[in-house]
Amino acid sequence: MDRCLRHCRALVFALVGALFATSALAAGPKDDAANKLADQAINTDYLATNFAEAEKKLRNAVTLCGPAACSPQVRARVHRDLGVVLIAGLNRREEGKQELAEAIRADPDVVLEKDLTTPEIDQTFKALKAGPLPPPKATTGVAGEMIHSPPPEQRALTAVPIYVELPEGATPVKVIARYKPYGTPDWKTLELHKIGTGYGGEVPCMDVGSTTGDFVYYVQATDAAGEVVGTSGTRTAPNKVVIKNEAVSGEPPHLPGRPPPSRCREAGDCPPGMPGCGGKRISSARGWGATCTTDRECGSEYWCKQGTCEGGVRTESDGEPPASGKYCDTSTDCDTGERCSAARVCEHAPEKPKKVWLSLNVGQDFSFIGTQADVCGNPDTLAAKQYACIDKENYSYNGVPVASAPGTGNAINGGVDPATTRFLAGVELLIGDNVTLGARLGYVYGTAAGRSLSLFHGEGRVAFWFGKEPFSRRRVRPFLVVAGGLAEVDNKFAVPVIESDLPKGVYPTQTLTVWRQSGSGFAGGGAGIMIPTGGIGQGVTAEVKVVALFPDSGVAMAPSIGYALGL
Repeated sequence: MDRCLRHCRALVFALVGALFATSALAAGPKDDAANKLADQAINTDYLATNFAEAEKKLRNAVTLCGPAACSPQVRARVHRDLGVVLIAGLNRREEGKQELAEAIRADPDVVLEKDLTTPEIDQTFKALKAGPLPPPKATTGVAGEMIHSPPPEQRALTAVPIYVELPEGATPVKVIARYKPYGTPDWKTLELHKIGTGYGGEVPCMDVGSTTGDFVYYVQATDAAGEVVGTSGTRTAPNKVVIKNEAVSGEPPHLPGRPPPSRCREAGDCPPGMPGCGGKRISSARGWGATCTTDRECGSEYWCKQGTCEGGVRTESDGEPPASGKYCDTSTDCDTGERCSAARVCEHAPEKPKKVWLSLNVGQDFSFIGTQADVCGNPDTLAAKQYACIDKENYSYNGVPVASAPGTGNAINGGVDPATTRFLAGVELLIGDNVTLGARLGYVYGTAAGRSLSLFHGEGRVAFWFGKEPFSRRRVRPFLVVAGGLAEVDNKFAVPVIESDLPKGVYPTQTLTVWRQSGSGFAGGGAGIMIPTGGIGQGVTAEVKVVALFPDSGVAMAPSIGYALGL
């Protein structure tokens, strides 16, 4: 009897062990991580009505599980919860229905959570259970679906903001939204730009139109090879936004960190022929991220910066403030400082440019010096050309130094060396819209003694200024300049020497002052900018020239800053 009991007990333990082993084998390696994401999505984000974040976590869980990294029960749970969020939270019924189908496909015994079920979800789930299930989602060539919550509704004639986040691991080079304006057979394209962790843009309000109904679009992201790495919606099953005449309920849709877009002017507000309206109107008021060439092409809260409609605070370097953009027949219909363009829209009227410009400038020269041995001569050679050696008594050095060698001095090391400083006054005349012709005269500090001409700077110059009517607009003005004239660039060095012929040199050792003189003619060119201050008629200037000097040859860099005043 005891022997039988022992055998029975062993058999029970073996069966229990096999049961646990089977359970362990059935569990997937990513079950715990996927369950954790799902718990956070439902218990934290979904219950706090943060549906977009809940969707993001659940889609990450779907990607984490893949086709086989989670058990069927966990994959079913993740798809089921995602379906609930899409239907009950984001009002995306078709997508939610597909996720519920994926849950049933993963585990036919999956059931709904009572606390998360709505009558609509329950009815959809029962219909799917009754079968047949819709075909699985096509994923060929696609890394995954984007995290995206289409705005449930938008007011007519108001830009539709679109914001997406890419699947984990996706590396797009371009993200575009394709949308179909009401009443047109063709799809238009809006490129989405980087915003935080995602990509966003606004469909122009005039493309949204004034007709109520469904506005449709889909989004695709492609990598460097042109392969699709993320989608939201398709041409046959696009995302939909309900367009209505009334203001939207709740907070208006907007891009992260940006204000809701403003409503466009209706066509009836300015019929053709009405004074102040003109016969031609703006084709669209573009939203954030749209391409542009002028401020008036962007919405009222945006301005055109480097070809893109941008928001935020405009700085002086960003250019002129936006024009009113009103419709007009003549310039009298526009605000002060504006003119009526050929398109019958008020734009900034260029101010009358100043034709004569006076300037004060200060510049510092830097010479490119080559290494020079025996700079003050040696017993066999005279001092180097262009160099003047002055002894400690401030007289021209007449001694004969020992040849340069380690420890003997009598040499100059090459490099870039600070040289003379210039204080200049200038006058320039504006010729046409983009060219100035002028001259600068001034005093040079830090020159060698004995050459009075070295104290004088005389320069003729021609400059080309970039941009359309640069002197009529309040914006940064870059330019190129070519100059030439009279100038000397002197460099000062302290050079120790050892005397080889004491009767001539007086001192056995001493430190000489050595001047290197280049010039007195020069020619060169460079570039610079003028930054307007307080209007178009004055500004701070900065430029850098590289000049060649002759007949005493040399090369120098000449940066300068100044202040210019137009008359």
